[in-house]
Amino acid sequence: MGDVFQGWCAATGDAIAVKRIALRFPSVAKARQRERELEIGDRLTVASRSGDDTTNLVLPLGHGFDDGDLLIAMPLADGSLRGALAGGAFTLASGLAILRDLAQGLVQMAAISIVHRDLKPANVLRFGDTWKVADFGLSRTLSEATGTYTLAGWGTDPYVAPELWRNQPATAKSDLYALGVLAFEVFTGRLPFAGPEEDDYRRQHLSETPPAPADLPPQLTRLLLRLLAKAPPDRPQDARAVLEALSGVRRPLAPDQAELVEIANRRHRATEDLRVAAVRAETELAWTEDERRQARADLVSVLEDAFDEIREALPDALLDPGVPMLSVGEVRLRFRTFEPLMLSTADRRQDIVLLCLAEHLPGTTREASVLATLMCRRDAKGRLGWAITDSLDDPATYPEPRVPFGASAVVRLLRAALEDLST
Repeated sequence: MGDVFQGWCAATGDAIAVKRIALRFPSVAKARQRERELEIGDRLTVASRSGDDTTNLVLPLGHGFDDGDLLIAMPLADGSLRGALAGGAFTLASGLAILRDLAQGLVQMAAISIVHRDLKPANVLRFGDTWKVADFGLSRTLSEATGTYTLAGWGTDPYVAPELWRNQPATAKSDLYALGVLAFEVFTGRLPFAGPEEDDYRRQHLSETPPAPADLPPQLTRLLLRLLAKAPPDRPQDARAVLEALSGVRRPLAPDQAELVEIANRRHRATEDLRVAAVRAETELAWTEDERRQARADLVSVLEDAFDEIREALPDALLDPGVPMLSVGEVRLRFRTFEPLMLSTADRRQDIVLLCLAEHLPGTTREASVLATLMCRRDAKGRLGWAITDSLDDPATYPEPRVPFGASAVVRLLRAALEDLST
């Protein structure tokens, strides 16, 4: 969230780090956001002075302002985990020491109700033999609402937990997931998910099972995979539970024991694949009430736009947005929505859609006929959008691409209803 320079303490001459955060777009909101890191820093300082353990957290030394920019003075680290990872994976002993320090840092943050939200190698610094969590620019307290001013963003893509990709609030379990990504990287020298683009990371974190790291003690492998669980309740209860699990990690296994562990890991991966699929289906099907209202409001908006055009040509046309339904004389065009459905498309992908049928109701003497099927689904960015297909076949065979549903499509449907009535 800023640039970091080396500086010196005027009183002692000791080398320090200075973080400069520029206020490029002055506004009340931006100024409030910028001050969040100061408030978290003050919270850490007060906790330390009150006797709380903060030995694995980087506390600010002080702050000031220069021409509107915020300057935060911090202890100068001996290195970062990002730099250390350039040399590849760590040994078991060194990796366990790092993981213990980071878990202890999360325990200390939990004690003062702070969620980091951007745990990654660049924000893990080494001071002598101790690794500490740094950079609280995206952090927030657990007591504050997610709508309050916090610096924009949810973290860095390779480390973002599945629930954050679904726009759910960050919790301590989200930091545990990031810890799992870090631990995987520390012991294997690579990320569990390779991206490389944002949409790739979103898909991988939401729906792909991480590989089981090789040549690690079974207790450690189980812990890493549990930290990377898609559903927060499947992760360890808290960072203290991570420390307890680490205390049970023993020496690497003999070859015959390792073979048994690999068989067990394959079973775990198969089970996790099923669990991931179930979580994905449950998550995607769980349209919130706000999303359903949004989809319905968007549908009615399209009908209202079309109604303006239709009424110019047919003054007796009526629109009932509550149903919703368009009517001209005895011709009625009704739009019925249903619960979200999982449909397999022609290319074998599965879409979770809110289904809507456009029906022609020609009165009581004839049965309603379905004119088209409308579908509302989320795109890769999570935005909702209605589309229409004139196919009346099994939904599993609906062709791609689907046509966006707009006012012209409503006019076309009304024309088809009028033609149907005349035949």
